[in-house]
Amino acid sequence: NLNYIKTGRKVYEEDFKKTDDTVKETDGKRTFGVYGEPENEPVIDEPSPSPDVYIPNTYDQKKPDGGNVSGGYGFDMDDDISDVLEDSSAGDDEVVDLSGGEEKPFSFDVKESDESRKTDFSAPQTETPARKPDFIRPETPEEDEEEEEPENEPVKDRADDDYNPYDHMPFDFKYNAPPTSIFNVYESGENYEQLEYFKREKAMAIVDTLKALAGIDVNVVNILHGPTITRFDLDTPKDVSVKTIMKYDLDLSYRLATKSGIRLLQIPGTPYTGVEVPNDKPAVVGLRSVLESDEFKNAKRNSLTFAIGQDIVGKPVVADITKMPHLLVAGSTGTGKSVGLNALLVSLMMRYSPAELRFIIVDPKQVEFAIFKGIPHMLFDEIIFDAKKTVAMLNWAVKEMESRFNMMRLAEVRNIDEYNDQIDPRREHKMPRLVIIVDEFADLMSTEKKNIQDGIQRIAQKARAAGIYLILATQRPDAKIIEGSIKTNFTSRMAFKMSNGTDSMVVLDETGAEKLLGRGDLLYRTSSMPNVERAQGAFVDTPEIKQFVKYIIDNNKCYFNVAAQKAIDEEVNPSVETVNGKTGGSDHAVTSEYIDSLRIAVKMKVVSIALLQRKMGFGFPKAAKIFDWMVEEGYVVESQTGKQKQVVLTEEQFREKFGEL
Repeated sequence: NLNYIKTGRKVYEEDFKKTDDTVKETDGKRTFGVYGEPENEPVIDEPSPSPDVYIPNTYDQKKPDGGNVSGGYGFDMDDDISDVLEDSSAGDDEVVDLSGGEEKPFSFDVKESDESRKTDFSAPQTETPARKPDFIRPETPEEDEEEEEPENEPVKDRADDDYNPYDHMPFDFKYNAPPTSIFNVYESGENYEQLEYFKREKAMAIVDTLKALAGIDVNVVNILHGPTITRFDLDTPKDVSVKTIMKYDLDLSYRLATKSGIRLLQIPGTPYTGVEVPNDKPAVVGLRSVLESDEFKNAKRNSLTFAIGQDIVGKPVVADITKMPHLLVAGSTGTGKSVGLNALLVSLMMRYSPAELRFIIVDPKQVEFAIFKGIPHMLFDEIIFDAKKTVAMLNWAVKEMESRFNMMRLAEVRNIDEYNDQIDPRREHKMPRLVIIVDEFADLMSTEKKNIQDGIQRIAQKARAAGIYLILATQRPDAKIIEGSIKTNFTSRMAFKMSNGTDSMVVLDETGAEKLLGRGDLLYRTSSMPNVERAQGAFVDTPEIKQFVKYIIDNNKCYFNVAAQKAIDEEVNPSVETVNGKTGGSDHAVTSEYIDSLRIAVKMKVVSIALLQRKMGFGFPKAAKIFDWMVEEGYVVESQTGKQKQVVLTEEQFREKFGEL
């Protein structure tokens, strides 16, 4: 690597004449030679190095006799010194021995002791400015010592209103996830002898009841014991219809003396009939047991795996949102629906960082998810409460979906996984997945049904490839609320205990949820499952969630999307001005419905109350109120006769004040 060093040549003391007191005057005679050259050679005047070349001042060269010589070089000075130094591969911390004496290989050992620095080049001291890549000495040492701010770190306390922390998240963002030890461990506390007695007693009661009431001889071929229920698989005679067994569910529940009703079902893939009997002492399935299972830890990284609970044999159950791709959750009050959603959020945050996953939460009750406010996984530091802001959020999500599709089109990829695989994470942020959770969906639909339904339908139809997913939860799964357009795109369902079989039919397309036990007992089916399966939902207590949230906030920085929050707020409360630039005098709040109605009026050049009712789907009171607002602001000429009034606001004026037409 030292091809720039040539064979040693003759060196004379006149070459080193400086103010250094250690150099002896020898009247132009040679004082030493390199590699033992003859001493009767004329003195050759060599040019000195260029002053523009930066050489650390701690580099010294020793004479063979121990004298200190400054400025001696063991290579040809006629060469371009700057080119030589730029082509060299030796750094400031490498030492090259150019002293005279016996010919030996060059040494690159870095001498650390004071004694060794007397005979070799010493490494640059800490107070010496570091050499720049162009090897030019800096004009002022202070400029070289200043630390530059990292490019990927956000600038704090910036007065710029357009500054968005979300865009300045570091490319090497490290997420500190909490340990699973932060959650509680729940023991089952079951006694083996009591469990065996329970199995034998219930199995004999089932066989005796069917024999006495229906005259059917059945055999119990399998018993599966789970945390909440125990299933008895019955082998029925071939000449007995399955419907005959199913109609004795009430009699079996009475004879088995259970606290809750039993559930009969045809076991898929087998010729057996299952009888699900509640346990005398149900066990609590802690979230920690599911998080520490192999099913959860070994899930694919590019998935969105969350914890559900345990099935009827105690095996952990997990699901992937990316394969659903949207989820509909329903359950009566106090059946564990909110706990199930909390377990879903916590399990996702345990596995994925804010750079990979973001949440938008809509909580009309304002108390269920308030505990998660301020976590770094939120897209913006706000939980939405009202219906109008929910509509604005869904409209923003549709625009975000279209923007993502445009980016993927330019990158010539088909989905979010392919897009993230082809970008360089050192120079560009990956596209995070976005999960929108809407609680009390039926309550929102009762006030803004058309707008919310349109937004959800657009997102549910094609947002999967863009990495946007919806989770809708409701207590009242009415057929008027969950219509066919929603059910078609929400093929994955999760039902807790229902009040009646009709609600179970709306959610699962079959009955059975009304016979669940509550307290986390659920039925679920994903888009890839042919049949409904039963599970006990994972339980996570409020103190556990508080401790979990505190750990995440204390150990991770938040980079919220302030621009998205401003866009949503602007749509809810737009800045409305009159044509002459003065603020309108109306005392009521102007929403997006006013702007949309005015947009239609400007397009058609005329407007009337009946036209607003027909085009916007308003009732007469709302249409009349918006029409009066247009007249009050001076957008419509009221003096004209007839129902159709002329619109005086031009398209250019509308674009200037409210955006594109």
